[in-house]
Amino acid sequence: MMIEKFKRERLATPTKHDTEDRPRPRTPASVNRDLACLSKILSMAFDNELIDSNPMRRVRLLKEGPGRERFITAEEEKRLFAQLTGRRDHIRSVVMIALNTGMRRGEILGLQWEHVDFLARTVFIAKSKTGRTRTIPMNDIVFKELMTLKQDAGPKEFVFSNARTGVNIDSIKTGWRNACEDAGLVNLRFHDTRHTFATRLRANGVHEWDIRDLLGHTSVRMTSVYTHQTPANLCQAVNTLGRSKPAKVVRFKRRSMSGTSNPSATTDGTDLMTRRSRTSQIAPSSRHREVEQLIAQQHEDINVRQLAS
Repeated sequence: MMIEKFKRERLATPTKHDTEDRPRPRTPASVNRDLACLSKILSMAFDNELIDSNPMRRVRLLKEGPGRERFITAEEEKRLFAQLTGRRDHIRSVVMIALNTGMRRGEILGLQWEHVDFLARTVFIAKSKTGRTRTIPMNDIVFKELMTLKQDAGPKEFVFSNARTGVNIDSIKTGWRNACEDAGLVNLRFHDTRHTFATRLRANGVHEWDIRDLLGHTSVRMTSVYTHQTPANLCQAVNTLGRSKPAKVVRFKRRSMSGTSNPSATTDGTDLMTRRSRTSQIAPSSRHREVEQLIAQQHEDINVRQLAS
């Protein structure tokens, strides 16, 4: 089948970033995205009666590996920012904003000053990967960084314009890669700042729905890919077992009017079992007396009517 042949050849084709120094083979997840695009095209052709059926229905997707679990620890962050000085100082603010807002690299480079509201302390994302707009509150770190960059920039200017700040996508890629190498950080990508942002929020007890809205995701399932458990949180969770104690049943004694402390005692000094047995014995006799009185009353009525007649 031609599609199966395409799937195998596509997986074996190296990416444009694959070099001898930096091998970047194509992943099964990347091939599956290509197959999904092809399936959509064939589905549209089938809906318009251009083909008899969609052959992608018989094609199985490749098995994907586990999701990426990489975030920046506090110690790694110190080592990273120690390298973002001098000739790399121009991307320090970009990394700082990314870690504290969870914004994508393209969203940061596309941010304009008209979308920064210092009074409301918010950043408005007009263009995103998903096509949905969102508003991100600024914490003190982001507020200070943007106030430093504002100066006399106009509202239509980009926050990180190449002419003013010297920041563009190539400078970020090069500066990030060199800074990570000098800091000794392995397998760290700029997109991992979003993972770090989500992981730190989750560790601080922020609900996943709020993290989803801040990241601009359409589902909590996607957000769960970005939130990772830190070793400190897992250690704290396990240690709670050693601090737990078995529950105790507390019995409250009811003090009677006579001063007894029997928990089953009533106000008249008798326990509940004795009172229930007495009640069961007294109740039938009282009912019998009522029946006897009713019968006697009927007899008297009959006698009165007979005498009257």
